Formats: sequence, C-alpha cells, structure tokens
Amino acid sequence: MDILLQIKKKKKIHWIYFARILRDETFSNGFRIGIKALKKKLYMRLVLGKSMIYIIDYRKFYNFSKYLTKKNKWLTVDGPKFKT
Repeated sequence: MDILLQIKKKKKIHWIYFARILRDETFSNGFRIGIKALKKKLYMRLVLGKSMIYIIDYRKFYNFSKYLTKKNKWLTVDGPKFKT
C-alpha cells in the first residue's frame, strides 16, 4: 500500500497493474492474429506503387481478436505455455 497526500490528509490507496512475466515466451507477437484476420478477409489491401497498404475496420478486428483470445490466451505472445 502507498500513501497519497491530498490537501494535508493521508489516504491509503491500492495500486493494481498488469505486466508481463519477464520470460522469452511472453514477448508480444501479433503476426498470428494478423494472419488469421487476413484469412477471414478482414483486411483490405491497396497497391500503392511497389508496395501495399492494408486497411482494417478497428471494431471488427477488436471483436475478432477478443473472440480468438478467449479461446487461446497465448495467441498474441510467442509462447509456448509454461507453468509459473
């Protein structure tokens, strides 16, 4: 617990925050979820010169990602699963 000073009064507060476990398996990796979105045709691809621009509807991708991560919580990190 930390103490926060507010107008000469002390108030106890609790800090809750989330951080990844510092292991190689927990590095963020969005490629697998991106490939799944490409297969579902959520991305639009536009050719611009010699390169391409990908466009996706944020709300559709958010809902898609939420659905997939409920099924597999390790989808957005390198993995494999480990016991803590």
